[in-house]
Amino acid sequence: MSERDELLALYARLGLATIPLLPRSKRPLRAGWKQAPSQAWLGAPLDANVGIVCGSISGGLVVLDFDEQDGPRETLCMTPRELAVHTIVVATHRGYHVYARHVGFGASVRPRAGLDVQGEGALVVAPPSIHPSGGSYGFVAEPRRIAALAEITVVGDLFKSTAAGAEARVAEPTDETASVTVDWETVEEWIGVQSPKLREAWTMLRAGETPDEFDRSKADFAVARCLWEGGWSEADVAAVLMGLVGSKARERGERYALRTALRARR
Repeated sequence: MSERDELLALYARLGLATIPLLPRSKRPLRAGWKQAPSQAWLGAPLDANVGIVCGSISGGLVVLDFDEQDGPRETLCMTPRELAVHTIVVATHRGYHVYARHVGFGASVRPRAGLDVQGEGALVVAPPSIHPSGGSYGFVAEPRRIAALAEITVVGDLFKSTAAGAEARVAEPTDETASVTVDWETVEEWIGVQSPKLREAWTMLRAGETPDEFDRSKADFAVARCLWEGGWSEADVAAVLMGLVGSKARERGERYALRTALRARR
């Protein structure tokens, strides 16, 4: 079985509707592509590119299309490799495609320059396609699942529209976290009855003594999940992360802390 056939089978298992594109092109091979007919691949050339139709036909698929290498970190507060732990991330010619599901999303929008969110009826080019320039589309990590959009971002922040159908914008962080006073003694007591592994990670984050191989994002998430289970609110959890010297929240800011807190709740 060819690589393309293997990936077409994978996309089908993930509930994604695929269509053939012209070789080294983003253009559909045939008309009627938005319905992704079952016989779409019949007779398609071996070097045809692969397209995925976004929206309800693919289970509510939306694709965050970043035209900049640093776009995912700036918008989602995670690097492409960190995102790939949660969902499919594809390296494109200029940036990245981040796959997510959000049923009923609607038409595509542009929250800001360098980011398009491809929605109902949109088309994205998928691996193992070849870009017109000769470069290939490839996965950042082995594709396993597609996360809900709310797992990787605060949806309301990403799609807050102004009046009269203006384009969506990315919300700026508020000072909500800064106004929270952390009861560190109570937090320490709760952490103290957790697993040795979590206590060790907490100690390193608290002291800011994290070795190079230490996964701070994973440790932040583990701490956030633990605090959620202990009854702390989203703002409380984010404030704790902001107060840990070794946490990534200290360098990435409140938006990262709030999104980590939200992801940990799910």
